[in-house]
Amino acid sequence: MTSVAPPPATSSSGEKLRKGRRGKKRRLEEEVIEGPGVSFKKYLVVLRYCTAQWRYLAAILVLNVATAGLTAVRPWPVKIFVDRVAKQTSDSKIPAFLTDFLRGLSPSQVLLWGVAAFCVLYALNLLLSAALAWYWTIAGRRMVNDLSAALFERLQRL
Repeated sequence: MTSVAPPPATSSSGEKLRKGRRGKKRRLEEEVIEGPGVSFKKYLVVLRYCTAQWRYLAAILVLNVATAGLTAVRPWPVKIFVDRVAKQTSDSKIPAFLTDFLRGLSPSQVLLWGVAAFCVLYALNLLLSAALAWYWTIAGRRMVNDLSAALFERLQRL
């Protein structure tokens, strides 16, 4: 004899409902399955702990963009040194404000400005990297502490 499962219950608004493990009814539409037995709703619960640290995560995003921009600018002092001092040419493609600034300088002055610019860019990159690591540490520890406190509270209720 084969048994046929009863159709899912419906709410007063006509939505399909399903009984959960403890007898509570859940909406079937809330269960978005990504894999075998995995619900995306479980990840939304964890995402709540990330959104609580939105200020730190926004600062991390800004610092990442600033670090990427600074990394793109770092080769310029070396390029200027190679073009202006080593090759003794001034036809390099650099921004106009740098061309105007470098026009009246001797090769030794260009070298000094290049070394100084390289050191400043390197120091700024170190500061941004340290700030980025600091913010990641703060945000990560706060998220883990919030999650562990919620888990501990839930375990105490059991």
